[in-house]
Amino acid sequence: MKAILVVSILVLVAISGSAQTPPKGSPIQSGAAASSVPAQTPEELARNYIELWNSGDSGKIKAFPPFAMNSVAGRVLVNPPMLASVIGHWRTSMPDLHFEVKDTLVEGNKVAMRTVFTGTYKARLFAYTADPKSLGSDRRIRETDLLIFAIKDGRIVEVWEEYNVARVQEQMGAKWCNDVMSTAAPPIAPSQPETQTQPSTTSPPPSKP
Repeated sequence: MKAILVVSILVLVAISGSAQTPPKGSPIQSGAAASSVPAQTPEELARNYIELWNSGDSGKIKAFPPFAMNSVAGRVLVNPPMLASVIGHWRTSMPDLHFEVKDTLVEGNKVAMRTVFTGTYKARLFAYTADPKSLGSDRRIRETDLLIFAIKDGRIVEVWEEYNVARVQEQMGAKWCNDVMSTAAPPIAPSQPETQTQPSTTSPPPSKP
């Protein structure tokens, strides 16, 4: 009787062990191995975004699901096709565009980065800027860019960006500032009797971009 009991226990142990250890190559084991891959940290995800701009690799765009972007254009939802288009326009304007991360601060699921971007101006990017050919072939652009990333569930969900757009446009030969200054405040004419006042012929100032 004891022998039968011992055999029964050994059989149960063997069955339990085989149930907990699936054979090699089984879907269960493959899934366990895949889940062991460590998730990227918030800082790594933020740096991947910077590297995407540096490389312009469109094949890596799909790694960035839609996210909210807060910038001078307001708050917009950026999907992969839009992100590819924006990066493409910037890199067409400056083929050697490069962002260098100077400082990084991480607090929970938020990452703040101070970067400096540089590039050689080759094609017009903004309105009111000069044709690059009129500025020479070696016009270098340099500006500081501040970025804050919000991370959730292992992906970037929102980005805040601040940089001096007017200063970048000025480096690209923008002249709208001077145009506005010259027409926004016409000269003050001597006062005249109301009956002699003539209709103003001064053109309205151009709208500010």
